[in-house]
Amino acid sequence: MRKRAAELILVFLMIVQSLGSLLFPVYLDTGWVKETWFGNDLVTLLLVCPIYLGGIVSRRKIFHLLRMGCLGYVIYNYAFYLLGTELNKLFPLYVAIISIALVAFMRLFNNEEESKNAYDYFDMSKSYFVPGLIFICIGSGLGAVWLGFWASYSFFGGKLPIDHSAFRLVATLDLVIIVNAMVMAGVELIRKRKTGFVLGTIIGIQGFFYLLILTLNSFILSCKSNSFPGEIPIWGTLFIFETAGIVSLLIHGKKGRTQLISHA
Repeated sequence: MRKRAAELILVFLMIVQSLGSLLFPVYLDTGWVKETWFGNDLVTLLLVCPIYLGGIVSRRKIFHLLRMGCLGYVIYNYAFYLLGTELNKLFPLYVAIISIALVAFMRLFNNEEESKNAYDYFDMSKSYFVPGLIFICIGSGLGAVWLGFWASYSFFGGKLPIDHSAFRLVATLDLVIIVNAMVMAGVELIRKRKTGFVLGTIIGIQGFFYLLILTLNSFILSCKSNSFPGEIPIWGTLFIFETAGIVSLLIHGKKGRTQLISHA
């Protein structure tokens, strides 16, 4: 447990940040931007923190995988806080959270036993074509959404769903990190390579939380602007497929009880 003390501190800081932001007027952003932070904080507090805490304290391999995915979420999500919010009183907290998460993430993959435990969760005799294909489709679909918005704006006079600076930030991070990771994980899963199982778990869990936030934020914004359903069909569809992909990977791919015992 001492080795994971830093991650326990990380969860505590995440709870402080998300709960404090929900209860107090922390954000200096206005309009839709402020609403998006509400969705982020809500999902972080109610879902990510409890699941991450379970991953830290539990010895079950499924929770180890969830821990890996939550770490990926923390790094990616708090990059948006650092780069996307107006400078506010919690800035040092954002820096501390993402710094601890990065160190924990590097330690995770520097530990051969940790990576082996994650890999050993999966049954290599099974086919991973379905979750692999789902991840490839999600990555391609997410990329198509952002590039579609860009093409509509650049060539046909369409409107961006958010302002220019925010669009560049979100689209860039998604296209460079999420899209490439999803496609790579999908290809490697189909080929049953170790990279696919580790990367697929991380990006699958991270993507689940991320697309849930996008769907929730779209719902909130569409209700407040009386423009329902807004972007819910886009993000909601991707979220459903993402859920199917990560559930298929973790549930279908799990080794049977006898395999786990014999392997141990």
